[in-house]
Amino acid sequence: MTAADPVRVAVPRPRHARVFVETVLYAMAAVATATLGVLTIRSILDISSAHTGGVARRTLASLLLLMTLLQLARWVVMLVLAMFENALRHVSQPVGDPHGIRRPRVSILMPAFNEQDTLDQAFRSMLALDYPDVEVVFVDDGSTDRTLEIARGYAGRHGHVRIDVHTKRNGGKWSALNLALRNATGELVLFVDADSHLHPAALRRLHDTLEARGAGAVAGYVRVRNRTSVLNWLQSLEYLTCNGTMRSAQSWTGSVLVVAGPIGLYRRSVLDRVAAEFGTKPPSPDAGPMEGDTFAEDFDLSLAVLSLGESVVYEPGAVSFTRAPVSMSALLNQRYRWTRGSLQVLRKFARRVLDCPSLLSARVLAWLLACYFLDYVVTPLLVVIGLPFMLLHLEAGWGGGAESVALMLGLLLVSELGLALCFASTHDEQRRLAAVLPLRGPYSSLFLMSIFPFVLWDELRGRPMRW
Repeated sequence: MTAADPVRVAVPRPRHARVFVETVLYAMAAVATATLGVLTIRSILDISSAHTGGVARRTLASLLLLMTLLQLARWVVMLVLAMFENALRHVSQPVGDPHGIRRPRVSILMPAFNEQDTLDQAFRSMLALDYPDVEVVFVDDGSTDRTLEIARGYAGRHGHVRIDVHTKRNGGKWSALNLALRNATGELVLFVDADSHLHPAALRRLHDTLEARGAGAVAGYVRVRNRTSVLNWLQSLEYLTCNGTMRSAQSWTGSVLVVAGPIGLYRRSVLDRVAAEFGTKPPSPDAGPMEGDTFAEDFDLSLAVLSLGESVVYEPGAVSFTRAPVSMSALLNQRYRWTRGSLQVLRKFARRVLDCPSLLSARVLAWLLACYFLDYVVTPLLVVIGLPFMLLHLEAGWGGGAESVALMLGLLLVSELGLALCFASTHDEQRRLAAVLPLRGPYSSLFLMSIFPFVLWDELRGRPMRW
């Protein structure tokens, strides 16, 4: 293990002074974001009033105004909720590991397909977990490399950790997870990926949060471990920003929409309810809560848990280290699968709700609209319509000229920098991630969004999709 390997990084619990600083940074970013939004709205109104000729231009300005208001409301509300969640997290959880707390057995489900290069490190992280009773249920999903051979070398009892190894014909991750669950004996179930590895304190922190919040499931923090290029650093910043705002805000309402595959703790009783209500039914050999009709089984399962009225929360101190794509083509391919899978899950969930409207709560509906409607509809429209609109009228005067533009850019910088430092503190991340902040806008709004038209077209025409 090299000195750069992040698994040795400690995850200390912030003290009260640190939480106070984080709260101030959240509040400053929320105020800066709101001010930036107000200035943007004023600029749109000024441009619209200065160029009154043409119905099309006025309609365009009205659309931009509405979309800006929606984005502004989303980000300000999410920052405020994330601020509350961060404070609540440190009030509701104990410091350390109190004597006498019950630690039930946790079954870790680890499906794998051709993961010979990452499996050793994944198993070593399981053996190093700071938790008294761990059962690892490994399922080889028809690998053609040395995956099964390596796994069998770890089978058996290792102190507080027992590893069981199973194999099956290739049928997909979902079927491997169902097989693992049928062989699990734990009261709690942890989902992991074979190409990731866990921080030693991850499982204990997940369990602490699960019990403190009375939740049905807890999502952990997925951290990029290979930071060898600007592209990897941008992905690291993206993961940090998503978790620091969206997932933290959703956690305040107990409505985390996606428990990411590399680390998520569930109550076994909740998974059994999902299987009975929505899952693959016997006599199928793949019976269980997971289904194979989407490419985003983690999103599908999370929505099913929320549909049952359970709460799903987030614990940033539970870290899973994952390997991110290293090339632009590999990254776009990954995001194509993620986006396509998300659309499949949303369509599936919509059909389920039409059949049984009571499955959709107000909080879940609000978050689906705030996240997926704005990301998949409003944000692309802002890019396609807003940028040409602003450039077209820049020469004619932008609500006060260069001074207004400079002020808006300054507010954006303050907001982005404050959030980067805040999230680095709340997630024990490297502050130097802020160095790639100038590239975050083009990376997320232009580069990643460039695949969306292809995803939408392929999904509408039902093009087959393979991993």
